[in-house]
Amino acid sequence: MGPPDLLSDGDWSVRAQGGARARRLLKNPRFLRLWIAQIISNLGDWAYLIAVEIGFTATLDSHQLVRATALFLGVEGLMSAVVGLTVAGPIVDRFPRRTIMIVADLARCLAVATLILGSSPSWLHVVAVAATLGTFRSLFHPAMMATVPDLVDEDSLVVANGFLTSTFHLAIMVGPALGAGLVVAAGTKGAFALNAASFAVSALLLLGLRLPKRTRTGDERFTPLADLREGVRYLLDTPLARGIAIVMASVLLLLAGQGAFQVALVRDVLSPGGDDAARAAILGGMTAAFGVGMVAGSLITPWLSGRIRGWSLLVGSLLVVSVAVVIVSQTSMVPLVMVAWACNGLAGGCVNVTYETMLQVGTPERFRGRVFATVESGSDGAYVVGAAIVAAIGVGVNPSGALLVIGMCFLAVAGLAAIVIPRRAPMALLRDAARLPD
Repeated sequence: MGPPDLLSDGDWSVRAQGGARARRLLKNPRFLRLWIAQIISNLGDWAYLIAVEIGFTATLDSHQLVRATALFLGVEGLMSAVVGLTVAGPIVDRFPRRTIMIVADLARCLAVATLILGSSPSWLHVVAVAATLGTFRSLFHPAMMATVPDLVDEDSLVVANGFLTSTFHLAIMVGPALGAGLVVAAGTKGAFALNAASFAVSALLLLGLRLPKRTRTGDERFTPLADLREGVRYLLDTPLARGIAIVMASVLLLLAGQGAFQVALVRDVLSPGGDDAARAAILGGMTAAFGVGMVAGSLITPWLSGRIRGWSLLVGSLLVVSVAVVIVSQTSMVPLVMVAWACNGLAGGCVNVTYETMLQVGTPERFRGRVFATVESGSDGAYVVGAAIVAAIGVGVNPSGALLVIGMCFLAVAGLAAIVIPRRAPMALLRDAARLPD
């Protein structure tokens, strides 16, 4: 496979005519199968999360609650990072990706289904299931992202990523409410059953997915260590993949602190004399504003990408995140915080869709699984590290000051992105993509 051509600065961006391409995607049965499978699975995941947390609060004392919640969240992220950085990429690039996604769904279905059996599961049982979920998530998601370019036209890729990312963040907003309702109506096992069923439905939808036959070159044997070394060499030698891996790990490291200090900001700055109801309303409003922004950002990125180069869109979005976090750190005005947090989410949605599309188009098919596994798992690992740093040094830190530092660090990450991500990335597949009318 020869090296891809480089676009000129003026032609670099991923072009997409939003409306026409969106309609074409909605008539694409193969993409619809994958998209609907993800909508169902994501709703189940977030309903499951709130059910686990409610179950912990009902059965554990305060000290056990903190430990169990930290282990539940940390173990899933840690397993995703470890497996993703080692064997996930070679597996995704060596074996049929549809089969990998189906196996991952069925394994997660069975793992969650064990929580329904018998009496109330222990917190150690829940943590063990979390480890299984993290392991197979690190296989499923890189396989899915590596598959999307095989399902859609090249110039519809950014729109497809916008659909997938926006519905993921919509599930974050809707899923917890669904989970809470199920817990009230049917107990925690009702939410567990929904999540297990969502994985089963996803597997059934993917069973009917037809993908083009992949071209094989060289030795057909599965050699994970050799494949891993080859993938690492590719990542280190390719400025685009290397730069995005560095930038996204930095972003997730900071997001761990942003989420933790957001809660403290509500208690100490935005509602210092308020009761639990007032604080819950503000925290819920901030979470909703961020989520709405993420959905909006994911949906408008295809339109923006027709007018702004990918490099500029990525760097500019990181600058918006920086400004939004700094504004929140310097005010106690709740309406202003809500607007800034919505802008923060909107820019975050742009970042996600842009980097995913850049990697899909700029990475040869045989390396896509390893590249996505490394970027995503490296980001998961960075988030775990960030959470550990906050846990170690965050006690007693002024939340406004901490968020100011985080905002300035996002500014530094934007500068880092401008340096390590090439202005002219390999986008030859989209050279002739149709452009939006003026």
